[in-house]
Amino acid sequence: MSTSPSVLSSKSTSPIYILFSSPKNFRRRVAIRRRASIMSVEILNGATIDGFVEDEEAFNSWVHDSFAALDEDQDGVLSYEEMLKELQCLRVFETEFGIDVKTDPDEVAGVYCFLFSQFDRDSNGVLDFEEFKTATKRMMLAVADGLGLLPLQMILEEGSFLKKAVEWESTKLVP
Repeated sequence: MSTSPSVLSSKSTSPIYILFSSPKNFRRRVAIRRRASIMSVEILNGATIDGFVEDEEAFNSWVHDSFAALDEDQDGVLSYEEMLKELQCLRVFETEFGIDVKTDPDEVAGVYCFLFSQFDRDSNGVLDFEEFKTATKRMMLAVADGLGLLPLQMILEEGSFLKKAVEWESTKLVP
């Protein structure tokens, strides 16, 4: 049986090719495309993120847009339920290298509660914009520190913080 490559991301200069050798894998590819958003391969390092966070206008604009998108009821604060949906979409605890793994639901719920409490500095049960911005900044600077200064090639989701940081950096490189 012959295999043919399929492009997973056509938005980057380095598309990802995956070989599908059976009808089962083809169905899996279709399911992935239905769930997936637009993604691209980008090169970044910690300085990319640091620069974006330090540009207060660009960073605040992105955080404001993200906060507004998460605030489903438009009441100016984020409830645990609104944040939980975003945390669950990340699927950090439910996958390992992109493969679903069995997790203890109570353990995952406990981690999400803890994360929310780290955002909710005044412990009032909701996040205002400043709490969200401060926690987001802390997390992104921690990511930058973890990445270091060596360039790293990553698959990034369109609209994500890291993608916005790469886009910001690319505007600074053009004379």
